[in-house]
Amino acid sequence: MNFKRLFQRSILSFIASSGLIPLLKPVLGGRGAILMFHRVRPGKPKTDQNEAFQPNAHLEISPEFLEELLSLIPDWGYEWISLDQVPDFLATRPESHKFVAITLDDGYADNLEFAVPLFQKYKIPYTIFLVPGFIEGQALPWWVLIEEIVRNNASISLSESIGGYKRDIPTDTIEEKQKAFTQLGRQFLTMDQDKVTQTALDLCQTHGIDAQALSANTFLSWAQIKRMATDPLCTFGGHTNHHASLSRLSKRQVREQIVDGLDEIAAKIGQRPEVFAYPFGFKSTAGHREFAIVAEQDLICSVTTRPGVIHDEHGLHLASLPRLSINGLFQKPAYVKALLSGLPFFLVNKGRTFDFD
Repeated sequence: MNFKRLFQRSILSFIASSGLIPLLKPVLGGRGAILMFHRVRPGKPKTDQNEAFQPNAHLEISPEFLEELLSLIPDWGYEWISLDQVPDFLATRPESHKFVAITLDDGYADNLEFAVPLFQKYKIPYTIFLVPGFIEGQALPWWVLIEEIVRNNASISLSESIGGYKRDIPTDTIEEKQKAFTQLGRQFLTMDQDKVTQTALDLCQTHGIDAQALSANTFLSWAQIKRMATDPLCTFGGHTNHHASLSRLSKRQVREQIVDGLDEIAAKIGQRPEVFAYPFGFKSTAGHREFAIVAEQDLICSVTTRPGVIHDEHGLHLASLPRLSINGLFQKPAYVKALLSGLPFFLVNKGRTFDFD
């Protein structure tokens, strides 16, 4: 049992049911929130040992939960807006007006199959952040590949490129698989970013996984993206060219990753994105150096994965806006309602509305 997760759920449930939200939201809830999704698809059955291993479950929500949120959030007093409307909303709308904007990271193919029909049904704008390298096969989603490798093997043979020396790690039990996935994830996130794709390819080849086919089936194609670009509810944003951990790159490489990604999207769909999301997006992967480089681009705003609601002062920090992660391990409206109150972030940030450090 994950006691930390159980504690977090208990706190969020208490906030949602305590009657405090009407008192908290005007003070701590700010002007609204930017929601962060990744995958939207029906959940996998957990009927055997392998299916119980779902280390990326936090990145997935069900279509049913998404539809529940889409129908409830306006009843909670929020107006749906597009991400690129956030700066104008902060500058021109009365403080009593609250917004929610929807974003989806990485460009997963299931977004089109399961999420877009719901956005169209409820007439809600949405932004999808694209990684050209994923679409074209020049970069690979190592977290997706690692999950498949670990799930389908009783042990993993690691080369010197992963951790500095050759070794085998057991992946027979669920506990061993979870430990191995965590260990490999840390290695990929912190290794030389120029080696990530080849290392992932080598690891897949050694363990019987077709990396390119799995990746191609995971993400939207350019043909699908071009059709989606005609949807007036849809906005596409940049997410770098190869989804690299930017803090591991030089300033020149960071700028190239950002600009090349934006330019490649423009070349394919005929319009350069005006919004951007940092890959991974937490403090150790994107900080002041990266914010400054993004601020040099002709963008309306950019988002991190740092948690928080949006306050008026974020109008001065449009290159580093926080978001609320809609976590697949917390699929209850009460949890989202508690997050929108702003209280969890006020506590985590020790009395500050957002961690700008």
